[in-house]
Amino acid sequence: MDQSYINIAFTAIAMLSGWIMRMIYDNQKELKKELAELHKNISHTYVRRDDFKDQIADIKKMCEMILDRLDKKADK
Repeated sequence: MDQSYINIAFTAIAMLSGWIMRMIYDNQKELKKELAELHKNISHTYVRRDDFKDQIADIKKMCEMILDRLDKKADK
């Protein structure tokens, strides 16, 4: 086999490997951008656990007050 055929084969393999690595790199870069966007928007979509507990506690207090008032009205 002639040396030029070997050089052409290695060049083709190197080009293919470079193209594949570039595609992987571009996809990884795009995923990082999407993940950053998700982290930025997640606080607008979901409620934090401690905030939810505080709000539920307030709602329970209001319900207890309403039920107490209804009990007093029913007694009269």
